Amino acid sequence: MPRVQVILKVEQITNNLLFCSQWC
Repeated sequence: MPRVQVILKVEQITNNLLFCSQWC
């Protein structure tokens, strides 16, 4: 897997966690 793709995936997960911590 290309490194950029991994970074994007991690960023997406982080955003989901931040969103969840605020709204869940």
